[in-house]
Amino acid sequence: MHTPVVARHVTARWLAGRNMSPEQRGDVVLIVSELVTNAVRHGRSRCTLTLTDLGGDLDIAVADRSEGPPEVQPGHGGDAPAGRGLVLVQRLGGPLVVAPGPGGKTVHAVVHLNGPAQVPRASDIVRPSSAARR
Repeated sequence: MHTPVVARHVTARWLAGRNMSPEQRGDVVLIVSELVTNAVRHGRSRCTLTLTDLGGDLDIAVADRSEGPPEVQPGHGGDAPAGRGLVLVQRLGGPLVVAPGPGGKTVHAVVHLNGPAQVPRASDIVRPSSAARR
């Protein structure tokens, strides 16, 4: 993935036909857009978007090549040109989970669809095996 526009279109197509309200679809597309924007801007490379239906929750995962953790900056004012994206993502999708990996990281946000959200723990996230890293 190299642009938020592409990510939004891919996500909207993936969500079509799923049992979600239009508001939930809009929230998911916005979360994807913010996470991909951050990955492209701060990772300075392409990123990988993965959408996983967890049976009542939706895991949105964006992997990039930056090893630095995302920085939530809640102090930005309403008219600041940047810095509010991760705060918005957390309000719409709950806490972020950052999974470091070889040569980068994956940032997860989970959107609650039915029942309590099941936020993935870092230990639950599948990582490449050591053989795959070589």
